[in-house]
Amino acid sequence: QPAIDMGVDIVRVASHCTEADTTKRYIEYLREKNVESVGSLMMSHTVNKDILLEEALKMQTYGALGVSLYDSAGSYLPNDVKEKISYLSNNLDIDVGFHAHNNLGMGVANSLTAFQSGAKIIDGSILGFGAGCGNAQLEVIVAVFEKMGISTGIDLYGILDCAHLAEKLFIKEI
Repeated sequence: QPAIDMGVDIVRVASHCTEADTTKRYIEYLREKNVESVGSLMMSHTVNKDILLEEALKMQTYGALGVSLYDSAGSYLPNDVKEKISYLSNNLDIDVGFHAHNNLGMGVANSLTAFQSGAKIIDGSILGFGAGCGNAQLEVIVAVFEKMGISTGIDLYGILDCAHLAEKLFIKEI
């Protein structure tokens, strides 16, 4: 509630990919407060597309306006992304998203594959800052999408400036 009082208008509600039922009260609460929610299915590499759809359908029923698959271990290859994202995109009435970790160095490629497979929500972080080996690098996603003619609404040079600033502020010289 304090975040809503401060003006937050969209919230991610996460659960393990087989435990979407634990998100019900949170998604319904947010819906009652007219706050958008997107469900997040963590560790999605551990189950097949049918289980992911079953869990995503729960979140859709609760009122989430989207659901994102999290490659929490960074273990997806593009074919994995294509199979799961296209399956969810073709069987849900809400937006589907993808959150890549970069353990295999595939974060940006997998994000592009997710978009091409129907994802409307693509996560990234400046310089790939994130858990484990990091996330897909936001500035690289924007550059790749721009090169492919995909509009992101993000100013490429502005996001590159943000990446440079983050590097200056957070990465210490050895």
